Amino acid sequence: MSACAVATCPNYHRKTKGKGVIYHVFPVCPNRSKIWISKCKRQDHINVKYARICSDHFRPSDYMDDMKNRLLGLNQKKILKPNAVPSVNLPLQDNGEDISSRSERKRKRSILREAKIRLKCLSPKKACETPAMEPFTTPTTENICSSCFETQKENALLLERIRFLEKELEKTKEDTKKNQRKKIKEMKTKAQIGRILTENKSLKSEVKKLSKIEENFKNILTATQINAVIENKSKIKWTAEDISRHLIIRSISRRAYEYWRNQIGIPLPSASTLKRWCSKFSCRPGMLHDVLLVMQKTFHSKPEAERVCILSFDEMHIDRKICYDVSEDQILGPFSKVQLVLARGIMAGWKQPVFFNFDTTMTKHLLYEIIKKIEEKGLIVKAIVSDLAGSSTLWKELEITSENNFFIHPLNCRKIWAFADPPHYLKLLRNHFLDTGLVLKDGTVLTKNIFEEMFKKDRGEYKLCLKLKPNLLTVRGNERQKVSPAKTLFSATTAKALLLLTGNQRAAEFFELVDSFFDIMNSSKLHPPSNKPLQAGYGLEKYFSQQEQILQNMKEEMNGMRVQGKKSSLPFQKGILISISSLSGLWNDLKNLKFSYILASRLTQDSLESLFSQIRGAGRFYDHPSSVEVIYRLRNLLLANKLPILSPKVNTREDSINEGYLTADILKNAFAEKDIQEIRELSSEEDDLVAFENLCSEEFPMEWKIDEPSNYCGMTFSEHEGLKYIAGYIASRVRSEDSSLGYFSAEKTDSESAPWIYALSKGGLTVPTEAWLKITEEMECLFVSIHGKSGYHSGKNVTKQIIKILEEKYPGVNRKAIKIFSRLRTFIRIRYLNRNSPKDIRKSEKKMNKWLKSSS
Repeated sequence: MSACAVATCPNYHRKTKGKGVIYHVFPVCPNRSKIWISKCKRQDHINVKYARICSDHFRPSDYMDDMKNRLLGLNQKKILKPNAVPSVNLPLQDNGEDISSRSERKRKRSILREAKIRLKCLSPKKACETPAMEPFTTPTTENICSSCFETQKENALLLERIRFLEKELEKTKEDTKKNQRKKIKEMKTKAQIGRILTENKSLKSEVKKLSKIEENFKNILTATQINAVIENKSKIKWTAEDISRHLIIRSISRRAYEYWRNQIGIPLPSASTLKRWCSKFSCRPGMLHDVLLVMQKTFHSKPEAERVCILSFDEMHIDRKICYDVSEDQILGPFSKVQLVLARGIMAGWKQPVFFNFDTTMTKHLLYEIIKKIEEKGLIVKAIVSDLAGSSTLWKELEITSENNFFIHPLNCRKIWAFADPPHYLKLLRNHFLDTGLVLKDGTVLTKNIFEEMFKKDRGEYKLCLKLKPNLLTVRGNERQKVSPAKTLFSATTAKALLLLTGNQRAAEFFELVDSFFDIMNSSKLHPPSNKPLQAGYGLEKYFSQQEQILQNMKEEMNGMRVQGKKSSLPFQKGILISISSLSGLWNDLKNLKFSYILASRLTQDSLESLFSQIRGAGRFYDHPSSVEVIYRLRNLLLANKLPILSPKVNTREDSINEGYLTADILKNAFAEKDIQEIRELSSEEDDLVAFENLCSEEFPMEWKIDEPSNYCGMTFSEHEGLKYIAGYIASRVRSEDSSLGYFSAEKTDSESAPWIYALSKGGLTVPTEAWLKITEEMECLFVSIHGKSGYHSGKNVTKQIIKILEEKYPGVNRKAIKIFSRLRTFIRIRYLNRNSPKDIRKSEKKMNKWLKSSS
């Protein structure tokens, strides 16, 4: 733990954590180190190897400007100047005298001494032979004294800072001039309007009428439309709010929209403008703001009952690799999971993803933020649904228990009810029954052995339970994730077969109770089939008393039941109890909104699991997408009117709402099929990507065992030859625009300049020139300085920033060559990181060890 070495200074690392205090090591120079020790005013010995002095004892002028991070927009580091000395907040001397006067005298003496040394160096007879050096370089000759080098370095930094400040000053001057011109114009127009109104009283009354008309039309037209009508504009700059509103209008009727626009003359965006906006539909990690904007316009005039919704959330495993996002020019990953939140109407049959993010756990704070953002757009959140694994920590934060099955809304006192996903606790009930057995409330023990007698009697050609097979009792691994085997086991048919063949009435009653309970929790029809009356909507008078009796019996059974070997209730039992209480509480809330029933199937995660399956199925055989593929597949689902083939990896029953999502339904009604296909096409630079894939198909050779030359940036021989190969490839790509970057290998036979290219080439490969190779090496060093030797910069516009810096540094180099290098080098770094990740290395080692054992 670092502590300040200055006497009477109370600072130490734990106390000043997060307050911006930095602890500096003592200088290596013995003379400067003695000065620092004297400033500490300590009577005991100071070990300069481990001692530190905090930044509270240095002035702001003692720190250098961190130009690199400032230009890149990163957090600037505090770096001390070479001659910095502690001079602030120092202790008093032993005799009580303030040491500031003594330090001032010392400072003056040191300034005088340095001035004499500099005068000697600058005199014509004793001048140091200082060749012209680039800034930030080290002295190359022994004749240069350290003081001259330090002054030269400081001057170079000051010059760079002056240039930067001059540019900023010019920008601010231009901005101030523009603002002054705007203000002058506004003042002139206001003065002219005031003069005209005072001279003509009739105009004043007309202006009042126009203002009243404008106020009345605010409910019908947007502000942009009103300005377009008043000013008679031919070109209108539409806002995102205008376009989202008009998109909803066009989805109601395309013909009426075109009639209003072309025949009546109401200012409306054209179809191409709407398509262009939809093609830029944002689908970035976090809240889906464009989706929420469309939802706000959709539900603006809808009744309150259609705006009541439920939020379901869960995580999906994805491919843990680093990817490049073309649209944002950003490197993403490695991520292992994606958290998705889906909003679904309780009364109306709509569903819509509203949030997603990578490696994000659902917390109380995040859930509150999502609810606030959704309700700002006019929706009403009444409940949440999650599986038992994802809700364990969240329910603790929200203080949800078997007795307390709701939490208070973050903005008002309204209750929000918590539900557990029925398919998940049905599977857990089945697993505990098969693994250890269940002890019912009356002490009856149920294990899978009760099926042995039934299978012995029901194994002929004519069977009573056709779906019930012995393999349902031995499910393992991924098979336990499927719902249908658990539903088949706990079915009414199984209960009746147990009673008929074995006579075990208690087991038959329990199995039939579980089947009836899940019929109620998955009710999806207003008029159920005659053999399944409990699948009717919860709350209908005809079935309500029977449904309430089943729920009460299930509640008593879960309270008294225990898994064999366990003394207390398990999470799946608590989930069932919470869901039963929440269903009753939600029904009492919704009766005030004139709800006549609840379809409990909309209080499950079926729609969310269906979304996961659609994201996986969009890749056909590649059903384990990466982070970038999740973004693009989800975007296509939000815009498409045809859903992809579902992936076979579905953990719940099929979603009862088979239509597309809300945004996709709006686009389906607003545009034709060919227009939607055009919207879905993303703008990408495929030429560079295809060329990169072709280039990456050839592996670089293993490192040659020869003496290592002094290569640029500390590269090995094979890396340097690979860089030459890349430089030659870029030169061949821009040959038609600039032929000075390289030449064909057949033109010269100098194989020593690029041995790898000459080893591969039959005369057609391009060899880079010395000038272009030197520039490529410098660009490589700049790339390493930004991304590091074994990492990557996680910000947006990563290649654009490199291109901008390189264009400023090399104004004479072809822009296309710089662009290809920045993109290609980024892809090579991504490929290297993915191939050398610790997880992949462990996998390859396991495969190698397995192969060696099998071959031995």
